[in-house]
Amino acid sequence: MTKNSGGGWLEPIRAGWMCSVLAVLAGVGCSGAGSTNASSSAPRVSVSSVASVSSVVASIVASPESRSAQSTNSSSSLPAPSSLQVPSSLQVLSSEAALPSSSLVAASSAPSVSAPNLVPSAAFVRPLPGAKLPEGQPVTVEVDATDADGAITQALLFVDGVRVAALTNSPWRWPGNLLPPLGALTLGTHELRVQVTDNLGARTVISANIEIVKLNNAPSVTFVYPAAADRLPLGSSVDVLVEASDIEGGIDKLVLEIDGIALETKMVPPYQWTAAVEKRLANLSAGTYTLTAIATDDQGRTGSASKRFEISAAALSSQGEVATGAYQYRQYCIECHGKVGQGTSRGTDLASLPEVLTKNGIAYSLAAYIEAFMPKFQVAQCVDQCARNIATYLLAQLPIERRQQDALVANSVAGAASYQQHCVACHGPRALGSDRYPPLLPLREEDDYPLTLHSSFVRTDVLTKIDLGMPVSRTGVVDGFAELCQGQCAVDIVAYLNELATQLTPEERLQAQVASGKRYYSAHCATCHREDGSRDLLPLRPELVKPDTLDERDLLFVYNRDLMPKRDPKACIGVCAKDVSVYIREALAR
Repeated sequence: MTKNSGGGWLEPIRAGWMCSVLAVLAGVGCSGAGSTNASSSAPRVSVSSVASVSSVVASIVASPESRSAQSTNSSSSLPAPSSLQVPSSLQVLSSEAALPSSSLVAASSAPSVSAPNLVPSAAFVRPLPGAKLPEGQPVTVEVDATDADGAITQALLFVDGVRVAALTNSPWRWPGNLLPPLGALTLGTHELRVQVTDNLGARTVISANIEIVKLNNAPSVTFVYPAAADRLPLGSSVDVLVEASDIEGGIDKLVLEIDGIALETKMVPPYQWTAAVEKRLANLSAGTYTLTAIATDDQGRTGSASKRFEISAAALSSQGEVATGAYQYRQYCIECHGKVGQGTSRGTDLASLPEVLTKNGIAYSLAAYIEAFMPKFQVAQCVDQCARNIATYLLAQLPIERRQQDALVANSVAGAASYQQHCVACHGPRALGSDRYPPLLPLREEDDYPLTLHSSFVRTDVLTKIDLGMPVSRTGVVDGFAELCQGQCAVDIVAYLNELATQLTPEERLQAQVASGKRYYSAHCATCHREDGSRDLLPLRPELVKPDTLDERDLLFVYNRDLMPKRDPKACIGVCAKDVSVYIREALAR
């Protein structure tokens, strides 16, 4: 077979081959020479269209000779399809036979373009954005991080712009108890930022603001009385005492409800309601009653407690509750009769107390006597169930407590150790006090120690003061915090203080008296005379300066003891009057 001058018999074959390639790549059919068996439904590509790209494709399949001839005869035109003489052995190649896959690859290969790398995704698991977290607690940070087309290789945490730690494996969690920056976040707003990186270097940054706030627990509310199991006679009256406290602040108010009906709201302690004042608590009919106390703290959070008691015709009229009676005894009786009924300068010893007492020729049960005549300065404050409770306590429990205290043997060596443990931080190594806390020495007279019991203020001896009222809590609250040094511990500390008192120098004694006198003066005298004594006090008249013997010859002491303060001359007697007199002479008048 001979070649024609316009490219020869190979040119139609080349065109057919190119058409076949395009048909495979583009999904179209061929028309013209060599395409008699192409699908009739496919789009058609003519030989003339193929010729327009022949210069590109021909270099792939043309023989060296044909490429040379094409270069030589570049001006020759493509023969008309009807004049082509295609060998029958090659028509299959051009019209029916599929090209080998290797040929298709070679013919269609081109530079590949990679898919873009997707950035990782991340979200906070904890804390959530905008969270308010309590002060003083570690903050653990955790995020959920994924990468759709790869893997997470690093997660980096920043707090307020400062790098904290990087993680290279899941879980993506930064423990607050192990990382100091997360364990000491201060009050206020803080920014948490996490940068997540995938295996191809793509990064995502997420951030969240959190706020550290002061912890505000609900107030603690406790019924002191009545007791939970109270079963009272028909027509009884009930007194109520509630204790409430808040570790972060103070109590703003306390409301008492009886079966959902609100009684008087108390703004300050003691949180006490008596039947003598609150008529809804008096002369109760048969049934079960529910008391609910609701305390609100200074930040508006509330706490509550409830107690139920029963009024029944079957209950004995003499029935009293020992535990409640103990509380009420301390409120109404301890100042005159002492912690275990030992008596004081203001009240009798209650040892061997009879169940029936006689006054003005009339016999009274102990409960009736208390209701009619006690407490001496607050008659009618403890009636009905209150009187029965105290009577029951006096007869059943107080004698036992008296015997237990009398059996204690003081040990000053043990007292020194207990003083170091419980007292030295506030009152100093020599018990001389500080600017904030009063001196314990010299020891005062038996009834000259102020004590807070269930928000009632009484005067007691030093042993009772320590046993029931010391040490105070870190917030200065006595109630409920005085259990650390009772009984033997209190007896031992008093023994140690008596021993320490003998070792004080005259200068230390004077220092203690001046410090004590300053406190008494501020409490009883400063309102009228001012803190510096400039109103109607200084300068002292000569007869008030000497003698300074702190006895009947000392006119300043006698004046303070008998006449001051004017609103209540009995408020500052004994050691109080002595210490105030020393403070005026040694501090104010100098």
